[in-house]
Amino acid sequence: MALGTIRDLFAVEDGLAGADLDTTRQVRQRDSRPLVEGLFDWILGVRLATRPGSLLGEALTYAANGGEFFRRFLDHPELPMHNNRSELALPGPVVGRKQRLFAGSEGGAIAGATMFTLTGSCMMQGIDPWTYLTDVLGRLADHPVNRLHELTPLGWRLARDRATAP
Repeated sequence: MALGTIRDLFAVEDGLAGADLDTTRQVRQRDSRPLVEGLFDWILGVRLATRPGSLLGEALTYAANGGEFFRRFLDHPELPMHNNRSELALPGPVVGRKQRLFAGSEGGAIAGATMFTLTGSCMMQGIDPWTYLTDVLGRLADHPVNRLHELTPLGWRLARDRATAP
């Protein structure tokens, strides 16, 4: 049941490739929401019949506890259904984790985490981190504080896309 439902959810998402946000929201409400609700009904039903301490019981509890977060994509068409891009971006930071265990200070660790977050966000938006950082850091001092959202990797990419649209 679960694998078939997940396959169907990915099929809905594949059909939305290139769709605008309003269309994505409508299709997700119409097609994906019933699938998601059915999946979580199934998870909760199987969970009631499963020993909580078993591996399956723990997996079902984990899935049930993540339901609220998973459902967010249904109401927010700008969000992907899955976090595959984030998961794929993790090996880079994880590989050097032991070398960075002692970053010199708490501030150094925070700065490193900030840089990983920014460069990972750039890669998720399909933009070169160096180009992004060079542009944003050059504009940061004079940029209006009420328009900081324009300097996030997503905001920066959207502005660039609008500027280059025919």
